[in-house]
Amino acid sequence: MKTIGILGGLTWHSSWEYYRIINEVIAKKCGGRNSANIVLISINFEEFYQLQANYKIAEINSLVENNLAKLADAGADFVIISSNTAHKYLRTEALTLPFLHIAHAAATYVLQQNITRIGLLGTSITCSETFFISHLEKENLTVLTPAETKLSNLNAVIFDELAAGIISKGAMELMLELFIEFKANGAQAVLLACTELIMIAKKLELPLPYFDTAEIHAVAAANYAIEAL
Repeated sequence: MKTIGILGGLTWHSSWEYYRIINEVIAKKCGGRNSANIVLISINFEEFYQLQANYKIAEINSLVENNLAKLADAGADFVIISSNTAHKYLRTEALTLPFLHIAHAAATYVLQQNITRIGLLGTSITCSETFFISHLEKENLTVLTPAETKLSNLNAVIFDELAAGIISKGAMELMLELFIEFKANGAQAVLLACTELIMIAKKLELPLPYFDTAEIHAVAAANYAIEAL
């Protein structure tokens, strides 16, 4: 079994879910008392958030890359980042180990569901820049994103509420509105491309199916870890 290196803490709520899902998949597929070989480094999210808020891009690059290198030194066979947005700050030339990209895993999964038109929810960065969307469009998926004002509101929910474990009535109302708009615009499903958004979605009855990138990514990592067994 390969050892999975996880760069987590972005936020710890989703890192917890990655650990649970990966171990559940391996326990089910391998049976007995099997569990995952995992090396986890958890970053202080406040540090990451302040660097991002102040556009300290070089410092974020170093934070991400230095911690991925620590995972390699600790014995990881491949690495993942348990955050959608943090993938923006990864320079592939800095990688020394195989890397499982969350957007690639998501695009593969969406295609398997025979979806061609997908709504995308995430941070402003994830929904407006190419580092994530390009993986979906490369597979000829039509990607719908929220209007600028609602995307800004969702971004605030993610960083000011979900990152602190808060789920407000306003956040739930916003997500429902976004799903209704996606459905009206022909989306067949919605991709939750922020690893904390599932905290809201699972509390609601929503008008479209949704796919959680955290779960997709964690399952893909577990399968990759045991594929040679």
